[in-house]
Amino acid sequence: MSIKPKRGEIMGEKSKWILSDAEIKDNVRKNLMRLRKNGGYTQQEIANMIGKTPNAVSMWEQGQSVPDIVTVYHLAKFY
Repeated sequence: MSIKPKRGEIMGEKSKWILSDAEIKDNVRKNLMRLRKNGGYTQQEIANMIGKTPNAVSMWEQGQSVPDIVTVYHLAKFY
């Protein structure tokens, strides 16, 4: 009989490279804000460049949501 490890565990040991959803959102939030500010852009400018609303950019930077994978691709190409 096999015992399935809990999320974030490998072979019964806590994995150091698996982040919680909250940690991922916090990392995304901090990085997006840092990149935008370092580039001297407003949320409106970023939104216009990637085809999203300023409200979406604001929500990402507040950690209320995260961009979808296609948007992440466009952000990565931009930055």
